[in-house]
Amino acid sequence: MTWDECIKKGLVDLLQYSVNNSDLDFDDESIYKNEDYDDDYYNRETIVTIEDITSALGKLDHIEDTLKTARVQKALMHIVKSRLDKNPRFNHQFVAKTEWKWLNQLLAAARIKELAAVRIVRKGRRSGVGFVITELVQSFYGRQILSKLNFNVSRRKVVDKAEFETIKKACAKIKLTLPEVIEPTTTEQYF
Repeated sequence: MTWDECIKKGLVDLLQYSVNNSDLDFDDESIYKNEDYDDDYYNRETIVTIEDITSALGKLDHIEDTLKTARVQKALMHIVKSRLDKNPRFNHQFVAKTEWKWLNQLLAAARIKELAAVRIVRKGRRSGVGFVITELVQSFYGRQILSKLNFNVSRRKVVDKAEFETIKKACAKIKLTLPEVIEPTTTEQYF
């Protein structure tokens, strides 16, 4: 197996865990290059390209095929880890669970980091206190928590106090406290 074949195989193996893999044609050479997609249906970010893998591999020695595969896997791991460290929301590019243990661990760490950064904005309204949960809805694990509580948040991003208490209790079960930020009312802004 040549290095190019090994790199393409590693890339295809990684891309099968992409959320947007349903329409990918793995025989099409453009998915292996660093090209922008002209696909309006997907707002797809390039996960990894052949150039990324080749530059991460460094010097390409003549070694056994199993070692080539291992080096490609290690290069993929470092590339994905650096992208997840830079932007934890990059985890949305992947499916919930993969067959690769290292990828599952990296995704779980990034998803926990993303959930820990969530802020809830407390707003005063005429009808009472409201809590804006937009960041919770946008996080991977936040959506799972809300779906288990049967919250339909596809359009509604503000919950009342009773609903927010239910969310806080669910988060307390996993030892997560949601930080609240109090947004001043219009009157308070002038004083």
